[in-house]
Formats: sequence, C-alpha cells, structure tokens
Amino acid sequence: MIQATQNIGLMTLILEGDWISRGVMGLLVLLSLVSWAVIFSKNRGLNLMNLQDRSFLSHLSRPLHLDDLEKAVEDKTLGGFKDLTLEGMNFYRQYMERIRKEPAPKEGPTKELAPSASRNQPVADRIRHTQFLERLERAFEAKLAVEEAAQNRGLVLLATLASAAPFIGLLGTVLGVIDSLYALGQSGADHLQAIAPGIAAALVATALGLFVAIPALVAFNLLKSKSRFRSESLRTYGLELIGCFDQEAP
Repeated sequence: MIQATQNIGLMTLILEGDWISRGVMGLLVLLSLVSWAVIFSKNRGLNLMNLQDRSFLSHLSRPLHLDDLEKAVEDKTLGGFKDLTLEGMNFYRQYMERIRKEPAPKEGPTKELAPSASRNQPVADRIRHTQFLERLERAFEAKLAVEEAAQNRGLVLLATLASAAPFIGLLGTVLGVIDSLYALGQSGADHLQAIAPGIAAALVATALGLFVAIPALVAFNLLKSKSRFRSESLRTYGLELIGCFDQEAP
C-alpha cells in the first residue's frame, strides 16, 4: 500500500489508475477467469478419462488374451483403451476373414513342383503375418495421435497465458507510469506524492499479470504430466495388444 494521507486499498488503487491501466487490468481479470475455466475443465476431463480407463482395464488380465478382449469390449465403458482395443479387434477380424477367403494352395502337377510349393507357403504366410502387424501398428499410431490431441486440447492456451500475462501486466504498468509522469509534468508539481497513487495503480497491473501467469503455469505442468503419463500407458497397452494379436493370428 502507498501511504499518502491514509491507507489506500486495492480497489482504490485500481480506480485511481488511468484508463489504460484499468483496461489492461480488466483484460487480465478476464484472462484469469478463462484460465481457471480451462484448468477446471481440463482436469475434470482427464480425471474422467482415467476413470474410464481403469474401469475398462479391470476386465482384463495380463498377459492379454483374445477371449478377455472380446468380453471387455462388450462393456459400455468408453475411453481410449477401449477404442484402441476395438481398432485392434477390427483389424484382426478383417485379417482372419481374408485368410478364410483365400483359396487353398493347389498341388503341383508333378511331384517335383509339390515340395517347392510346400516350402514357399510358410514364407508367404510369414510375410502376410508381418504385413498385418505393420498395418496394425500404423493404425494404433493414428489412434494414439487422436487421443493425444484430445488430451492436450486447451493446454496450449494455458501455456500461452502463462507466458503472455506477465508481459501484458508489465505493459499496463509501463503505460501507467508514463501517464503519471506526464501528468506530473503538466501539473507543475514538484513532489512524488501527487503521482504516487497513479504509479501504485500501474504496478497493480504487474501483480495481476503474475496472478494470472503463476496458476496457469503450475496447472499446465501438472496437467501436461498427467496427459503424458496417460499417453505412455496407452502406448504400452498398444504394444501389448500387438503382442497378443501376434500370438493369436496365424
């Protein structure tokens, strides 16, 4: 507080400021409301995702088996783990359907050709199996990219507010101080007491900028860590699914 003839409160300082300082402070208050809305919304969304994931994974045992996966996807629970499982199940069913539709290998017209065809068949099966796993891995990567985009939505705004708010507050302070010093020169006064309230009001803008930036920065780091942990869990689960289908698929 600034001591003049009496103690000056925060609201009085804000009202004492010029229109530039008040405009900047109003903008910072608005940004603070936006920041807290994003924080609560994003935290609630990530908690809901984690709750859905735990509910789905409770139906599974390790190592993964195809029968357990088929039972788990019948549950009404939503979430990234279920989406990843459904994607893998669809690829596996399509792969098995193509195998069933393939014509059986024909015997060679002579005894000399039959052994050659027999030797080539396992090679073709291994190539087909490898191609299936590669396509499945690419599909999982695409699905994981969608999940990560959903998880990180809103975090860029928090990072922007955390970095920009202090500079917005500083801009308000600088403009407020310039205006106060100009007013001092115009009035012809020779003491700082005349402009002390204006300078104090200008400094409030810097304080408000930090008030916006600090919670936004802390929340960004916490939410980013929570999002990164879920992404790694999804990626690990995707590798487990690939291993399961590798064992199940012919």
